[in-house]
Amino acid sequence: MSNQGGGATVAQIPTSFGHELRACLRCRLVKTYDQFRESGCENCQFFQMEEDHERVVDCTTPNFTGLISVADPTRSWAARWLRIGMFACFLLYLFLFSKREIILQQTERELL
Repeated sequence: MSNQGGGATVAQIPTSFGHELRACLRCRLVKTYDQFRESGCENCQFFQMEEDHERVVDCTTPNFTGLISVADPTRSWAARWLRIGMFACFLLYLFLFSKREIILQQTERELL
């Protein structure tokens, strides 16, 4: 996590945008599994995900859709609207799908 001149905290940029992306369940921060395992979540350090596979799996999810990039959460109307103005800026998911919703979507597709 780094601090830009304006005081905004910046989270790691995902190193890949494939299937290995995961999102923090609390703050919505999106990074790769490896990044969460190496440095945890910049916003939710109390999860203590560093070097802990089980914590990364329990505290993050690959089931989300939509992304928003926020450069300055304190000045972004989108960050205020999403109520994420106090978190480290960078890439955040917009919608989280629960396992139940995913199963329902798959079932609907199979029926069509």
